[in-house]
Amino acid sequence: MRKDADKSNERNWIPEKYFHGFQDALDSYEKAHPHWRIEVLVSLVKWGIRNLKHSIEQKPASKITWRNPLVELHYPLEWDWKSPRDGDNVYGKYILGKLTKENTSDPQKAAKTFATMMTCRFNTMALEHFTNGAWFEKRNNQCVPYLPANLDSAIKEIQGKWKKREALTQIYKPFWIGTTRIDVPDGGPKKITSISRRAAKRLESVGQRMDIPGISFTAQVNGKKIWSGLVFEIQPLIIDYDDRRAYHPVTIGLAFEHRLAGNDVLALTPSDWPANDRETFWDNILRGVDELTERLIPKNETQSSIILLHNGEILKIQPLHCRKDMKVAKRLFAGFQTKLQREEAFAKQCKRRLHLLRACDMAKTANEKGRALEKLAEELFNTVPGLKVVQSRARTRTEEIDLVISHDGNAHGFKDEAEFILVECKKWSGKCGKDEFVLFEKKIRNRKGRSSLGFLISWNGFTDTFSKEMLRGSHERLLVVPLTGDQIRSAAQRGTFLSLLESAKRDAVFV
Repeated sequence: MRKDADKSNERNWIPEKYFHGFQDALDSYEKAHPHWRIEVLVSLVKWGIRNLKHSIEQKPASKITWRNPLVELHYPLEWDWKSPRDGDNVYGKYILGKLTKENTSDPQKAAKTFATMMTCRFNTMALEHFTNGAWFEKRNNQCVPYLPANLDSAIKEIQGKWKKREALTQIYKPFWIGTTRIDVPDGGPKKITSISRRAAKRLESVGQRMDIPGISFTAQVNGKKIWSGLVFEIQPLIIDYDDRRAYHPVTIGLAFEHRLAGNDVLALTPSDWPANDRETFWDNILRGVDELTERLIPKNETQSSIILLHNGEILKIQPLHCRKDMKVAKRLFAGFQTKLQREEAFAKQCKRRLHLLRACDMAKTANEKGRALEKLAEELFNTVPGLKVVQSRARTRTEEIDLVISHDGNAHGFKDEAEFILVECKKWSGKCGKDEFVLFEKKIRNRKGRSSLGFLISWNGFTDTFSKEMLRGSHERLLVVPLTGDQIRSAAQRGTFLSLLESAKRDAVFV
């Protein structure tokens, strides 16, 4: 009997009728829900908010905090990894579910299967719609962009490299709610008192760059009122063949109100609230998200916010309520530019130091060696705040001084020194001893009281007689500080020259 029943079930299971039924269900749902993409969007926002709450409240060691309430999630999709290819054309792609005899054996199971597949289908199609159907394939740690056939053909017809690049930028850009990203231009003045006109225009036009302008929530908990703005971003699909994962990166966050307090910018967050009040805050946010569908159809709010990013690190999130808040945003933006310029300047300094260090190692003649070390020393001393090399190879009637350095009276560790600091560079095959100490000390002494400190750099170190001579003159204010080639090399490679000067000077005082 059982075998006969199984055979009967096999005969009665007709896949075609289920396929048609599934398509009819999809058509009926789309007619009843013309704004189904917005409904999917709202459900994704709620999913993201719950994950954001978990990251902040349940993971104390996480980088996601009230100071930086932003998390990137991966919305997974099922992908047919064996789908055939014809050049750049891929067939098959998504797997939205499977109809089997088991999951359609009775009406209840079939309805549950249809519901799961419909959810997957609408979510997948909505994500594809929000990101223009573009995707990236990752193989061997390299990402290659792809476009749907219709968009690819349209791009090829565009005349002009820059117009084509702008069109591609628009296609591959993320889908934004209440946020956008602003590129910080390279270069610019060393000291920033205001941001560029171009950057200011970008700040003022952030609302036009968003797909949906900002959505804000106002919560009042136990007399505490707080404003927060939604930060939401969907990026194009990533098909990772290395790890066999297909997903949309989704960024979700909250932007809190910022206020100027003197020269500081303070964010008003619930970080110091009791746990019960924070729970109420999250409940209010989720209730606010439930109302998004009505707010997005057909109108929305006009508030906006910006995210400043550098190397993937979130630096600031700033809501913009009105033009007055532009001052706060500009202050943040200018500070961000300053930080980038400091990093760029530091990178250039490192590159120059390493180049000069290699020149020291490659020098052949005595003159080349001495000159190479002087240039390296000049570069290093100029990196110390408050110090400046004002003369190199200064000649008098009786002496030659390799480097003359001035300080502005505020240089850390040099405030109490006389006006000029002298530097002597010796890139010899041997070590410096007593005679070099005496001669260099005399050069400092001959500066009519305008110099009280000197640094003697001996590439191959110092003899015992040098240390004994330092002890003999330890009762005087005049100070000679020895530096070896190994110390200079390490400081040049690590960018720790100021620390070296401070420790070497301290050691020389207490010799």
